[in-house]
Amino acid sequence: MTAKPPTTAGSALIGFFSDVVGAALLRQSLYSAAAADPSSWRRAGLVVILAGLASDSLGLYTDLDEFLVRALGSWSLIPIMLLGLGRWLAAAAAGLLICRIFAEDTSFEKLLRCVGYGYAPAMIHSLPALVYMLDLAPVTEDMVTTVRWVAVPWIVSALTVAARAAGVSTMARAIAVAVVVFIAANLFDVLLDLALLAAIGMPQGHPLPVDALL
Repeated sequence: MTAKPPTTAGSALIGFFSDVVGAALLRQSLYSAAAADPSSWRRAGLVVILAGLASDSLGLYTDLDEFLVRALGSWSLIPIMLLGLGRWLAAAAAGLLICRIFAEDTSFEKLLRCVGYGYAPAMIHSLPALVYMLDLAPVTEDMVTTVRWVAVPWIVSALTVAARAAGVSTMARAIAVAVVVFIAANLFDVLLDLALLAAIGMPQGHPLPVDALL
């Protein structure tokens, strides 16, 4: 993480992508700097948003995401990004609960910033879309499946580093926190999908009628 705030838009962008690469490469120093810098929540939040959009590009979108896209078109980007931030908050809260059970000395704000950076590896989900747009190679189901399976342990590993930087005292506890954070983020999506389907009155897996809630 840069020691001084960027003075231009260009240097800010370079600094941000340097942080993303560092977070994806599991650099402990970057996560420690995020834990120590209260202002880093902005970049951490942007990492979360971009990671969520990358996951959507791979088809890892929820029923609620699909509903919003079909109902709002390009305007759906705003609520989808807000939902991503909500997922981040919920996941960090779950991680904090485990930290409290372990009697770890950390704060929600510190864990939130570190967890945000911990989702940097999820940007690999955009790889098939980039391959397709640049016409580098055919995008096959095997490629998509491989990217999905590579992303999961990578994200959990990054979240483990994030938990350690946030103050979790042992590696075993950090892994436990990381797994809970990862599960909580996915559970957040499941619960929102179930709420949407219950409101529409449709069983899961059926096409969503856009006018059902309008």
